[in-house]
Amino acid sequence: MQFETGHEVSIPRPIDEVFRVLAQPENLELLLRLSKLVTTFTLLGTEPGPTPSTRVTTFEFGERVPMFPGGLYKANVTMRVEQTVDSEACRVDYWSHTKGGTALSVHKVRTFAPTGDSTTVSETIHGEAPYGIHLIAGRTARKAHMAHMNSYIRLFED
Repeated sequence: MQFETGHEVSIPRPIDEVFRVLAQPENLELLLRLSKLVTTFTLLGTEPGPTPSTRVTTFEFGERVPMFPGGLYKANVTMRVEQTVDSEACRVDYWSHTKGGTALSVHKVRTFAPTGDSTTVSETIHGEAPYGIHLIAGRTARKAHMAHMNSYIRLFED
């Protein structure tokens, strides 16, 4: 079953700076660790993409995900990710799937657009999980996604 969520934030910095911080592999661990759910991170590699303006980064990260309201039970989940960054289109495509356990896959699209002196960062998540789990995954994804994106600004504080 599928779930979907989206969110956007405005960051008071020029697009080239925001794109560098939120899209390039050298900042990936800092970006992921803004989420309170993330417990581990391993960069597996970076290589040229299918076009001259793209780069593909592969990595894994672990999360401790609340499974029931109130966080009474949390599951450890490891995700393997292939992320394609297109510097010409100012776009990040992120495909992930669980390693072991319950099958869960996510396609996240992050785009960047100049808005005056700021940059609007938009993300849409399309996920798929087994029936029943998709309800928990969707609810957790919405809440965690908004909190994570709202914390992006911390990477730009002086």
